[in-house]
Amino acid sequence: MKKLTMQILAESLKLSRVTIWKVLNGKGGVAPETAERVHKAVALFQEEHKEIFVAPNAKPKQITVIMRRVETSMFWMSIIDQLAVDLNKQKIGLNYLPYSASHPFSPEAFLTAPSAKTNGIIVVNIYDTELLAKLSRVPLPKVFYDTAPQLGVADLQGDLLLIDGRAAVERVTADLIQKGRKRLGFIGDIHYARTNRMRYDGFLSACEKSRVKPDPAFSFTKPLSDNPETDVADYLHSLAELPDALVCVNDYTAFIVLNLLRKMDPKALERVIITGFDDSKEFMLEYANITTVRVQKSMLGRRLINQLLYRIENPEADYEEILIQPKVIFR
Repeated sequence: MKKLTMQILAESLKLSRVTIWKVLNGKGGVAPETAERVHKAVALFQEEHKEIFVAPNAKPKQITVIMRRVETSMFWMSIIDQLAVDLNKQKIGLNYLPYSASHPFSPEAFLTAPSAKTNGIIVVNIYDTELLAKLSRVPLPKVFYDTAPQLGVADLQGDLLLIDGRAAVERVTADLIQKGRKRLGFIGDIHYARTNRMRYDGFLSACEKSRVKPDPAFSFTKPLSDNPETDVADYLHSLAELPDALVCVNDYTAFIVLNLLRKMDPKALERVIITGFDDSKEFMLEYANITTVRVQKSMLGRRLINQLLYRIENPEADYEEILIQPKVIFR
């Protein structure tokens, strides 16, 4: 027996697949006469051709996670691990596709091939605009965690989850100013990721509200090379004097700055406050009393899955940009 699919129904009735999906899943938003046409077509095909209609599953069988290859980062790998655990609990398969610039792939051809059997895509830690453009054209439900600074949901053609670093870093910076730290600097590549830019905007916002004018010389926001430690070291060595505090874009950067200052001038840490972001336990920054922002990785993975399931069930819904408010850990 042949199988009658939604695509065949859509083409024969000159309707969209979304309309067919709505009718067969009992959703609203379809004219009664249109719904009747669809049901009659299914009955007619089954009667005349003895075909079996394959209704869409209420729950997907497999989703694909695409993430930049970062096996050395506990932060990102823990998100993948949590995704795998949560998907396994729901009996949904995980197809993990690590991406690297040296081993690119064509997502349009790969993800839409019959052998892929993918019901939706979660994109994590991808900032390559060319790859993101290709992913936006893949006709599958998509949810992104972070993206390139200049892109939004209209560009991505999918939902976007962001950690609201602007509000969190604004609180961190305001606390530094309240402690009397007026010569402030920010370290982090703001051209790399949307969340990086948001954190820098939070830093500037706190300074503006407190009428503190940050010295541009104390901030390093340029794109980094493949050796960020060297980039940050060159910047710190170029300073005639150190600021009162350095707000770092993440804990990894804070860890680099902490170790560099220890080597340059151990007493500098008595004068300079360093802050981070992510609350990454791998850097043990709590022992240096470094303020950070907690990102709940287990909840983040679960939130990405739930949003993708919603997108799969409601393909016609408007795309969403979701801000998650993290907690500042003051130390």
